Amino acid sequence: MNRKEPKISVIMPVYNAEKTIERAILSVINQTYNNIELILINDGSTDGTENIMKSYLEKENKIDIRYYFQKNSGPSIAKNLGINMAKGEYILFVDSDDTISENYIESLVINQKEGTLIGVSYKIKEGTGKNNSSVIITNKDYYVRDEILNDLVIGKLNGFVVLYLFNKEKMKNIYFEKDIIYMEDTLFLIKYIINNNINNIIYLKDVYYNYYQTDGSITNNTNKIIKNILSFTNSIRKIENIIPKEEKELKEICKKNRANRISKLIENNVSKIKERKILKEYQKSEEIKQIIKELIEDCNIKSGYKLYLKFTMNSPYILFLAYIKIREILKKMK
Repeated sequence: MNRKEPKISVIMPVYNAEKTIERAILSVINQTYNNIELILINDGSTDGTENIMKSYLEKENKIDIRYYFQKNSGPSIAKNLGINMAKGEYILFVDSDDTISENYIESLVINQKEGTLIGVSYKIKEGTGKNNSSVIITNKDYYVRDEILNDLVIGKLNGFVVLYLFNKEKMKNIYFEKDIIYMEDTLFLIKYIINNNINNIIYLKDVYYNYYQTDGSITNNTNKIIKNILSFTNSIRKIENIIPKEEKELKEICKKNRANRISKLIENNVSKIKERKILKEYQKSEEIKQIIKELIEDCNIKSGYKLYLKFTMNSPYILFLAYIKIREILKKMK
């Protein structure tokens, strides 16, 4: 492909990624598509990330690389800055932990169609092991807008923005929510689809994106647990709020799924508690008590989740551990 093809702005927010940033940058540089600008947003890194990024500013001439440093503000604000800086006709997001296959951008550009969002499948790589990976293939294409939005709000459709190519002209006034840490990608995608009346999502059949996942299985910080639950609850409510009023059926679907999605997130966090002190602090949180109260009173919540929420909020530590263990065994038996 040549320079007459549309320019693609690749936005990469970066924070303390000295171990992974080089492979991420090289995967963009080595694309078969050449008309690319790479926008590196340093979100206040305190390790050696800055030196690595600046070294590519000095030596790279295949693609345009732009660099900006901001005080640590989070990935959403970094992405929003990148959107404002972008000069390309299309925008692609790539995380600094990950890599993309060499023909990723070319394949996305070739398959662009008006009124259609092009997406891809991805590979999950756990830790640093080369052979420890699994492939997530998206076989289902979408041709009805309501079905797209329905599957996004219930969590059935993957909302990772790194899997899609966005038209810059159609991103006017569409930005990432800066005050949430959960589902900011899904919120962005829903706004993009609604504002542009996107009716189709077509998934390319090859695997183009490598998502590197680190192990965060042990939670030993009450503030982190509470922050996760509050942020996720806030995100679910924001999704409900951005659905247009006339979409009554979709709003009802959001409402029906709210309690169970939040309860599942709570279970995933609380079940990892390994200290008596952490459990007590969690059980004493007034914010958590209010959320649990609302969930238990929700007529749409599953009975299993209702029991879990009641028991884990009131049980002593020993019974809590026993209950969590029994629940894990029962899940494995299903």
